[in-house]
Amino acid sequence: MGKLTLSLIVKNEEKYLKGCLDSVMGIIDEIILVDTGSTDKTKEIAARYEAKIFDYEWKNDFASARNFALSKTTGDWILYLDADERLSKESIAEVKMIIANDKRIGVNCIVRSTDQNTQNTHSIFYPRLFKYHKSIRFEGKVHEQIIQSLFRSGYRMVNSKILINHLGYDVDTKEKKEKALRNLSILQNEYNELNSDYYAFQLANTYKTLDDYKNAKEYYKKVVDSKTLNRHYVAIAASSLAYILLNEKNFTEAEKFIEKSLTINNHSSYSNLLAAKILFGLNNVEEAIKFSLKSLEVSKSPKNTEALSIQINREEVIYFGLLISYLSNNKMFFDRFWMELKHEIRHRMNYDKTITYIQQLLSGKKPISFSYGVFKSVYNNFNSIFILKLLSQLKDVDFKIELLENMEKDFNEDNIYKELAKAYSEKGLSEKAINIFEQKGRENLDAAELLYLLSFYLQSNNSDAAGNIIDIIEEKYKSYPQILEKIAPLKKRL
Repeated sequence: MGKLTLSLIVKNEEKYLKGCLDSVMGIIDEIILVDTGSTDKTKEIAARYEAKIFDYEWKNDFASARNFALSKTTGDWILYLDADERLSKESIAEVKMIIANDKRIGVNCIVRSTDQNTQNTHSIFYPRLFKYHKSIRFEGKVHEQIIQSLFRSGYRMVNSKILINHLGYDVDTKEKKEKALRNLSILQNEYNELNSDYYAFQLANTYKTLDDYKNAKEYYKKVVDSKTLNRHYVAIAASSLAYILLNEKNFTEAEKFIEKSLTINNHSSYSNLLAAKILFGLNNVEEAIKFSLKSLEVSKSPKNTEALSIQINREEVIYFGLLISYLSNNKMFFDRFWMELKHEIRHRMNYDKTITYIQQLLSGKKPISFSYGVFKSVYNNFNSIFILKLLSQLKDVDFKIELLENMEKDFNEDNIYKELAKAYSEKGLSEKAINIFEQKGRENLDAAELLYLLSFYLQSNNSDAAGNIIDIIEEKYKSYPQILEKIAPLKKRL
């Protein structure tokens, strides 16, 4: 069996490093750890594992640091990881089998990341294990790549089931944005220098993380038009564009891009659900249900692709299916998704309460023996829109306001603010409804929020303020006919 080297570059990774090193114990013959300036206990932890530790002056160039690490190896094979990654136990046998031969190969491994905010799973097939040769070099100052160097050196690429779990997405939004901002200037310089579609893809993802959707759209469009980039990157770019356009309520344009994404890869639960949401926005309920069912089917048997895939939590699919079936009064499909929900959450401690509360909310009545504490345990990221829609149908407006006010304190969600504002309006408390949105600042309101605010001003007979809101909508969404159509009848009321 060949000698296996674990190659790492690190800085201030005391939080993650031990878990990474533990995951490879018993299979690694050598640990090469290149430290780019840690001020915490990173090197102390590495020393406990008898790692060979090398200091390296950071040069804003990840490939340079990786190549320095390669230069220090004495192994026959290289497995390279980040400190926030773990080799799965189930993969150890396959790694041992691969390194037992002496062939020049690069091994595509599955690198899986889970976003703690959405619970979506992102998987990428990427060469993390390869037979070492001094000609092999990493390229790219950020999002460094090894594959082109492997090809130039005559390596054959093989796929594997080796799974590497990446914890880097399992952080809060603030930390993710800080990391994205840190890499932005390096990425931009690389793109300007190389004019590479791959760096356009990474720039688009970075701008999306930073909520800069204007620039994200610009770079995603470059990727969608690419003739050279791997088609699975194009599929992800197209679905990402569709996602942004969906949030902008530009359903017609969103549909074009999601169709392109599904043409390339129709076995993505994420893209099929996105298609369902877009088609529902276009009032094509029948097709929306069809794509929801397809998403559900795919989520039961996700396939690994040769490049990229995004798989989402099945609960999100099920609750969206329940939502559109409920809104379209389609009992047959509602019953189908209801059965799927009961099966999906059957082992949860709060299973009975979840089913009971939803059934009672479906009746339009206040749940019997209601406990807000139990309700909080039932409410989650996946069912939030569905449950809020059920709450909006409640006939007991006082209970609805009390519940939403409590939820406003405990959950930082825009949709809760919207429902509370609507409940205030229903109670005749227009000023309270208006204040909710005005406190956010008109410039920060999306199309739906501006339309709600407009309706509240009309309800309170404040025509001047209503006129101002119409002006904002017409300027901000002048390229979105579907939104402008919605304000046309409201303008007539002024």
